[in-house]
Amino acid sequence: MGKKAILTVFILIFIVVISAVLFDYYKQPAENVLEISGRIEADEIDLGFTMPGTVEKFAKEEGDLLAKNEFIARLKAEGLKAKVKRYKIEIQNAKNLLKTKKQKLTSYKLNLDKLHIRRGLLTKNVETNIKIAEQNIKSAVKKLDAEKAAYEKIKFHLDKIGKDYDRISNLYKKGAVSKQKYDEISSLFNITKSELEAQKALISIAESDIEKAKENLKLAKSRKGEVKALDKEINSTESSISAAKEEIKIAENNIIKAVQAFREVKDRLSDATVKSPDKLIILEKYVNEGETVAAGQPVLSSYNPENKYFRGYLPEPDLSKVKLGDTGYLKVDGLPDKKFPVKLTYISDKAEFTPKEVQTKRERVKQVFLIKMKIEDEENILKPGMPADCFIRIK
Repeated sequence: MGKKAILTVFILIFIVVISAVLFDYYKQPAENVLEISGRIEADEIDLGFTMPGTVEKFAKEEGDLLAKNEFIARLKAEGLKAKVKRYKIEIQNAKNLLKTKKQKLTSYKLNLDKLHIRRGLLTKNVETNIKIAEQNIKSAVKKLDAEKAAYEKIKFHLDKIGKDYDRISNLYKKGAVSKQKYDEISSLFNITKSELEAQKALISIAESDIEKAKENLKLAKSRKGEVKALDKEINSTESSISAAKEEIKIAENNIIKAVQAFREVKDRLSDATVKSPDKLIILEKYVNEGETVAAGQPVLSSYNPENKYFRGYLPEPDLSKVKLGDTGYLKVDGLPDKKFPVKLTYISDKAEFTPKEVQTKRERVKQVFLIKMKIEDEENILKPGMPADCFIRIK
């Protein structure tokens, strides 16, 4: 082997050694990333009841995965349950009463419409009948006047014929006139006399017609009392409608009050139940069934598996190399070949001394900055408390 080849080999070996030393020194892989050791964490979420009581049921155990709004535990609340049932009945009764009141109001309104129609028709009929009766009276009076005038005319004519009849009768008795002459005047006198009696009868009929027309007018006017009676009934119905409307308002207010009371009790009953506010995993149970708890006392601790993050410390010399939003990946000892995507979401603005649990080969670096990396772990493989190595890609 020539000297140049041997020199080349030594140079390569030197480069490899130097690279290994630098890699070990900076703890930084070849793909230009920062490696930071730390732990996987998740913010603990304590859940509890907002009212005191005795735990009746605890449906979940430590390690259980909870869906959003999933039932966890409840307190004994028989009194509240009884109130819920009672208020349900009160609400239904109030609704039934309101329905009855509305039906009554509808009935009153329909009756009022009928009364107005009847009054309108009756008023029109009464006014028409009064006009007809008054016209009939005028006609009857006019006819009576005509019959009386005819009577006076016939009477005047009869008086004149009567004088001729008396004169001719005397002459006939003396034989001064013929029997034919006497019979003619006698027949004319009797016919005229009969006409006068007939005309007198017509006067009586006309007078009777006037009385009948007056009676009809009196009867037509008397029906105004029926209109007044209808007006009284209309006023009474309108008062009933007003009263029914007030009763409906009271019934509606009673429903509102009952519903409000029901909701309040329902809310209080919901306070006796613990449900998962989000997707959670139970870390620890603090109480069991049958135990008494105070209001606000935690009954379990949990965390959101979708909000796990890597917590580590970034040396001060590397602070300028990263920024929020930078990505990378996470590795744990148990799964050396699996990478979990991460994203830088927090960088502390205050430096602190290197915590004892953080191992670093750069002993001269005493100040570090806390960082947090959001982890993508759809299979929920990682658990809080696990040590991990985080690799942040830098440019």
